[in-house]
Amino acid sequence: MPEKEQELLPVRIWESVKTFGLRAFFASFSDSSRMLPRAYEPWLFRHRASEEQLRAQRKKGAGRKTSLTLVTVLKEADPQAFADMLASLKGQTFSGFELLLIDLTAFGDGGTDLQAELRSAAAEAAHSGLRLRHFLMKDDLEFADAVNFGIRRASGTFLAVLPPEDLLPPESLYRFAETIRKHREAELFYADHDSVSYGKGRYFDPVLKPDLDPVLLLHGDYIGEFYFFRKETAAVLGGFRRELSGAETYDFLLRLTAGERETVHLPAVLRHRRGALTRIPAEDPREDLRRSAMAEAVRRELAGRRISGEVLPAGSSVRIRCRRKKKPLISVILINTDRAADLRRCVDFLLDSTEEKLEILIVECCSRERETFELYRDLAAYPQVKLIRWMEELHLSKMLNYAAGYAAGEYFLFFSRRIRSAAGENWLTGLLDLLLLTGAGAAGPALLTPDERTLSRGLIVREGIILPAFPGEEAARVSRILPREAPHTVSALSGDCLLVRREAFLQAEGFSDDFRFRTQAEDLCLRLRENGWRCVTDPGSGAVLEDIPETPAPTGTEEIFDRDTFRQRWETKTASDPYYPAAASAERGDYLPKLD
Repeated sequence: MPEKEQELLPVRIWESVKTFGLRAFFASFSDSSRMLPRAYEPWLFRHRASEEQLRAQRKKGAGRKTSLTLVTVLKEADPQAFADMLASLKGQTFSGFELLLIDLTAFGDGGTDLQAELRSAAAEAAHSGLRLRHFLMKDDLEFADAVNFGIRRASGTFLAVLPPEDLLPPESLYRFAETIRKHREAELFYADHDSVSYGKGRYFDPVLKPDLDPVLLLHGDYIGEFYFFRKETAAVLGGFRRELSGAETYDFLLRLTAGERETVHLPAVLRHRRGALTRIPAEDPREDLRRSAMAEAVRRELAGRRISGEVLPAGSSVRIRCRRKKKPLISVILINTDRAADLRRCVDFLLDSTEEKLEILIVECCSRERETFELYRDLAAYPQVKLIRWMEELHLSKMLNYAAGYAAGEYFLFFSRRIRSAAGENWLTGLLDLLLLTGAGAAGPALLTPDERTLSRGLIVREGIILPAFPGEEAARVSRILPREAPHTVSALSGDCLLVRREAFLQAEGFSDDFRFRTQAEDLCLRLRENGWRCVTDPGSGAVLEDIPETPAPTGTEEIFDRDTFRQRWETKTASDPYYPAAASAERGDYLPKLD
C-alpha cells in the first residue's frame, strides 16, 4: 500500500466508527463473503494503472473523436459524491466521450438547496472543460424514459448508464474504448467493479466476474448497471422498459444477450460503486419492488423463448421451475461392493426424495458378503431397480459406460452411494429443470458434508488442476456473491452426482477409458464443452456426502496416475477458466481477489 494510503488508514477507520457506530462497524466483519479495505485495498492499488501508464494513455487518446456516451439520470444524489463523480470523469485519460446529464430534479424557484447544489456542480464541471450536455426534464418522468431520451440524443456509437454518485478510475474509459476498437462486432462490454465509501472514500467489496454466462444472468444480475452497448442495437430492442421500474438495466441486459451477439468482459475493476462501508440492516420497500421487477423481466424473457415456467424472487436472484407436460425417465447408475446397509439407505433416499420417474441400475462389483446378495433379492421386487453384474477388471469408467448401455432413460444420473440425503426440497427436479431451461448437457448440485458445509459448488479447472468452488463454507449462510446462490455455468462437475443428457453423453462417447477411478467425470465435462454443451450447477440443490468408503476404492498410485493423465490432457486447453474470474483465487474458490 502506498505510504499516503497507510497514513490515511487509521483516519478512515475512525471516520467509519464515527459514522456507523462501533457495533455496526464490527458487525460488518462477520460476513466472510465481503472483502473489506484492509485486505482489498493493497491488491487494488497494485492492479491500478501506474502514472507512467496513465501518461501514455493520455498521449495516445488525445484528440480522438467522440465515440462513447455516458448517460447519467439525476434525481437524488449526495452533492459531494456527485461532484466527485464529475471530477473522476474530468480525470479520464480518454477524451473522446460525452456526458449527457438527464436532470429530473423539480422545477420552480430554483428548487431546494440540494437541487441547487447538484446543478451548481454540473455547471462547474461544464465550465471546467468536461464535455457535458445538461437536459432539464419533467420531474415525473421514469428512469427508463430518461435513459431512452439520452439514447436518442447520444452522439457516441456506444453508451453506458452511469449512476450519479459512482466513480470511474482514470483508465476506465480508455480501457473500454481500446477494447471496443479491437472487437468491432461486439455489442456488449462490461468490467469488474467494487464499492467506495462516502467521505474520503475506502474501496471494498470487489465483484470479480466471469465471462458472459447466460445461465447466471438469467437467474440474477451479475453484470450490474454499468456496461457499454451499441446505440443502434438499443434502438432495435426498443430501449429500456419503463414498466419494469428497478430492473430496467437488467431487463435490457437479458434482451441484449438473448441472441448471438458478441459480448466482451474486461477483467479489471473499472468502476467504483458508491456504498456504505458498514452494513446496517434496514427494511427498504424499494428492494421488494426491484426483486419483483427482476422476476417479471425473467418471465418475459422465458415467454420470448417459449418456455413455460414459474419465476420466484430468491434473495438477490430468482428461482425458475419449468412446467412439463410429462416426466422424462431418468436412469440412475451406481456401483456397489458389499456394505448392504449403505446401499439400502441410498436406494431408499432415491425413491423417497423425488417424484421424478426413475430406473435404478446397480452395478454389482466383487461383493462377497451374504447380506449384500440378500438385499439384491429384496430389491428385485422393485420394478424401478435393475441389477447388472460386472465380471471384468476394476475400472470405473468402463463399468459406468457398460451400465449406460442398459439404461433406457433420456437422462443419466451417475450417483455415489455415499449420498444418502439432500439439503432442500426437489433436488433432482431442480437439476432437471436447469437442463431443460438452459439446454445444457450436464448438471450437478452443491456437494455438502453431513454438517452442511460446502465441499464444492461446481469445479474450477485451471492449467489442468481441478479445484472446488466455495469449499468449507456454511451452506445456510447468505452471501452477496451471486454464483454462490444462483445456478451458473462451470467448467466441470463431480461424478458423485452428475445428471447428463443421453444425447450429450453418447455424442462424447461416454467416459474415457484413460481414467480408471478418478477425474473421468471432469474429463467428460470438458469434452462436453468442446462439443458445444454447457455444464451447469445449481447451488440451491444440495447433496450430502456421508463419510463412508467409495466403490471401488483406488490406491494412492492409481489416483495420482489419473490426476496426472487429466493434467497432461487439459493443461494447455485450460490456461484459464472462462467461468471463474481471472483475478480471483482459485485455491480459495470464493470469487474474491488472489492476494499475492
